[in-house]
Amino acid sequence: MELGHLLKNYRFSIMVLLLSVSYMQDPLKADFNDQSILTQSELELLAARLCLILHNGRNNDTYSISNNLRSTLIKTANIQGSTKADMQKLAVWINKYSSGFICKSSSGLYARQHLFRRAVELSVHKETFQGFFAKDFDNFPIDFNVLEINGEGEFSNIIDYLNEIMAREDYRDKYNFGEIDRMYRILKVRFNTKGFNDLTGPEKVKYTTLYKEAAFKEQ
Repeated sequence: MELGHLLKNYRFSIMVLLLSVSYMQDPLKADFNDQSILTQSELELLAARLCLILHNGRNNDTYSISNNLRSTLIKTANIQGSTKADMQKLAVWINKYSSGFICKSSSGLYARQHLFRRAVELSVHKETFQGFFAKDFDNFPIDFNVLEINGEGEFSNIIDYLNEIMAREDYRDKYNFGEIDRMYRILKVRFNTKGFNDLTGPEKVKYTTLYKEAAFKEQ
């Protein structure tokens, strides 16, 4: 096994340990209340759990990111079935809380960032988006216009981030540009996702308000 791969796995293990300690419990084993309304601390714990699912999938080829995202969110939202109506109800619930799906910074490896952006940085975007969140707009209409604060201190979302990486000179070397391009088109065309500057005035008010209500402070 290459030294670089060993070091990456080691750093990942340290990151998981630090996250678990910061929440005083293992996010992947934590129980939530039996209601679909989350407290602030429960939303933070859910965010940590979802982020660890992405990291687990990045480091284990047999681990299903899409199945674990689905089962975790269904359980947390207190959804009892998996019919079309149940999945539409889950989408509404996810859209209510997704502004708070923030992955914490991790010992210099990754910046504090939204779950959607972390999926791209980990190169697990295909299973995260096409495999689950962006799989079926008609029956699972996830809203991807949710905002985060980027490194320049400005509001941005997943489309802004994709535009940023596609403009890089090393884009085709660092990323699977075919997968990124397909995901970009799915989000733009099928899910009507816009960059922050393309949102209308009322849309900006809506999504900035959701961000302020759901986003939590760095620990």
